[in-house]
Amino acid sequence: MELEKRNYTTTQMFFDSVILALLALVIGVLSAGILLGSSISAYYKTLFKAKRYDEKPDRLVKTFFDHLQSTMPQSIFAMIVIYLLAAASIFLIIQFDDTASRILFYFILFEIGIVTLYLFPALAVFKFDGLVHLFKTVGLMANFHFFTTVKVLVPLALLTVLVIYGSPYLLVVNLIVFLFISVFPFHQTFMIYITRIEKADEGDQALLNASNEKNSSED
Repeated sequence: MELEKRNYTTTQMFFDSVILALLALVIGVLSAGILLGSSISAYYKTLFKAKRYDEKPDRLVKTFFDHLQSTMPQSIFAMIVIYLLAAASIFLIIQFDDTASRILFYFILFEIGIVTLYLFPALAVFKFDGLVHLFKTVGLMANFHFFTTVKVLVPLALLTVLVIYGSPYLLVVNLIVFLFISVFPFHQTFMIYITRIEKADEGDQALLNASNEKNSSED
């Protein structure tokens, strides 16, 4: 049965995002960070779907847990890889005193950061053939879509400054706000690829239909 369409306003989306962000953060904390990536992927996938298809709010929580389960295996392994890479980079920064080495490792740490920003939203939308394909693709996205990366990094930097020079109690609030703000640039960027994939699928289907019609006429 087709769902009834509705106008999914930004205000409604924000209140939905608060509930989902709290769910994602609670799951991440209770799992000692292991399920943090999965819960964030589920957060993005639920809101991306709601934004595109105007899904009703009463289905959002159910959809969140469905997506949490579907993205869990790959997200967990990706999260472990990120933790290991970040820990190794920080260790090397501490170990090496020369400026050149530190600049290199700071750059690697920055790359890990922007790749992480793209990784879990991308997992919410696309299917990847293993971790190598996943990290290669999101790495290219993070560096190729410069303006999207800036749109995500600027509010993150401002909210981080508020936490550092304001109150640490703002951390959870700022995380919720950042996740909500980041939905828009990520969704806009990913729709470029989704549209291309859908057009390619339509073209393949048209060729298949034409081939079937030709075979039927020959028979």
